[in-house]
Amino acid sequence: MNSSAAAIILDNLKANDFAARYGGEEFAVIFTEKSPEACLEILEKIRLDLETAVFDSMPDEIVTMSIGFTPFTPEMSKTDLFEAADISLYTAKENGRNQIQCAS
Repeated sequence: MNSSAAAIILDNLKANDFAARYGGEEFAVIFTEKSPEACLEILEKIRLDLETAVFDSMPDEIVTMSIGFTPFTPEMSKTDLFEAADISLYTAKENGRNQIQCAS
């Protein structure tokens, strides 16, 4: 199967969800109308799909994904949301990569 990371992410999203490149190798995914548990299930599927994908530019390599997840609450600002997700992302990377870490 030949694919791209962006295609794998987009293939797992529903109509009201969206994803965007957030940095060099980082993506931000915004889910709507889903529980945190449903979001985590989708993110785990994305992580596994990426890990098993074959990429034309590196057919013999395994690509992994570290994910920082933060549920939005009404008292959060946009800055709060992205800072919490970023902290979770770096925790995932520091704890061995290829995993999901949730903000506490």
